[in-house]
Amino acid sequence: MSLSDRWGNIPHIAARLALEDDENVREEQYASYVKLLCDRAPRGQVYWPLATLCRQPDEDNHKSFRDHDLKAAAAYFNKTSIIEELSGHENAQRTDDSFFSCPSQLAAIGGHHEAVEFLLREEPSGYRRSYLLKFLCQHSPPDMVKKFLPGDWTKEYLEDFEHGQKMQDLEEAMRTPSVEIFEMLMRIKETTIYQKLNQSALKALYTTVYYNSWAEMTNHFLELESTYNTRETQSLGYWMTCRRGHTAVVKAFLDHGMELDGKEIGIAAAKGKWELVRFLPGRGADINGGVTPPVVSAVNLEREDLVREFVGLGARLDGEFGAKAVGKARAEGLESMLALLEELGADVSDTANEGKE
Repeated sequence: MSLSDRWGNIPHIAARLALEDDENVREEQYASYVKLLCDRAPRGQVYWPLATLCRQPDEDNHKSFRDHDLKAAAAYFNKTSIIEELSGHENAQRTDDSFFSCPSQLAAIGGHHEAVEFLLREEPSGYRRSYLLKFLCQHSPPDMVKKFLPGDWTKEYLEDFEHGQKMQDLEEAMRTPSVEIFEMLMRIKETTIYQKLNQSALKALYTTVYYNSWAEMTNHFLELESTYNTRETQSLGYWMTCRRGHTAVVKAFLDHGMELDGKEIGIAAAKGKWELVRFLPGRGADINGGVTPPVVSAVNLEREDLVREFVGLGARLDGEFGAKAVGKARAEGLESMLALLEELGADVSDTANEGKE
């Protein structure tokens, strides 16, 4: 079946999932299933408008969807009755060929532990359990991770060069938002001759934690003394966090000695991370700072409320600051913003802002 045909079968799979829901929410759930399944599906060169896919499927034009595609979708939405129904179906067993991804992986990502347990019983593979652990470690509480730890992860097995992939699986699983899970896995690693994470593994770990802005693990790493957790590494994480706008994690970096550069507030504003913009002045940031000050970003997005708020916090509209804001409003043709800036005291005359857009 072509990629296009499998995309076209998303409505049929969604309709089957919706049959498990109460009738009064079935239509609403159907549309939700379609959207989320589209997010999971590989696009390739296929383009299906969401409005078309959200129509209830026409049974006359139904192309038989693959059982393993339905099984994967059922795992993603924790429809255990469908998973059990498909158990033993030959066409449902080729799970690695699923359109959406491996069913047990999707169940782990969703934190659907009953579905994970059922699927692992159906395919009791040590490889599968090891592979799933990294997803469980990101989406499940510590007690659930402990329950699904591979039983073959003994000292001898992890040290066996032929099974080096297992040590890699263990290290990948350590990229978790939970300190408790990280320490649980670290204790397993410390029983082997590979007691410490090497430079490559540490770099991947720090990058994942900082990129995802996991506050608990960021605090934990900032408190650790490590050869590889250098100020350079932390600085990279800090700037990633500023761009992503996670205030709690930016606070953790600042609490552990990171110094304000002055560009943070402009970066956060350009990304629309207003909570972080509001937080930074309390830590010494200049509300007029950044290559593009927050008030200019607010003008660009036609946010009158934010323009007024930032002016109230000390944003300047005189001189070059006002010229930047007025220049942006003129360049984007934002007449309402020009009127607002004039009301707030900016000079909006053509001569005052000539050449300053």
